[in-house]
Amino acid sequence: MDPRLTQLANVLSFSGVLLGLPAFAGTLFFGFSALTVTIAQRRTTGLMPYPKNADGVVLVIVSIAKVIGGAANLIGKVGAGIIRFLAVASLAALAFCSLLYFTGRGLDRHEDWARWVAFGLMVPLAAASAFGFVSRGRLPLRLASLGVGIACGYAMHLLWTAFGAA
Repeated sequence: MDPRLTQLANVLSFSGVLLGLPAFAGTLFFGFSALTVTIAQRRTTGLMPYPKNADGVVLVIVSIAKVIGGAANLIGKVGAGIIRFLAVASLAALAFCSLLYFTGRGLDRHEDWARWVAFGLMVPLAAASAFGFVSRGRLPLRLASLGVGIACGYAMHLLWTAFGAA
């Protein structure tokens, strides 16, 4: 087996593990937070009814309390939505890291499916780096994008040629 292909497989597996650990921690944290928020949320039908024989000051205080309660409820729902979004995003990141890890393991075992998955992972990354290179950004970022594009091109060439030589 080509040692360069083994190196690419190790890079993919290591990247999957390295990026997967924070994604796993985020999935656990935001998942339990979303579960806690979902369980803890109660539907409120109203703070309290208007008093029957109230003067104007009491009605103003009750109205202000309802407005503040409604604003706090809105802020709580937005926060719960953000927590749920972060739980889903960290779960998607964990799935992507698992894909990286198992693709690297498959490349190490010279599996054909791993070749196509790795090639499919490299093409969008190469396209994004090409767009980053031709953008009007700062020069160091453009050069880093060019370096990523060259590395993706080399990896695609390696994936294409190393499997044919086996």
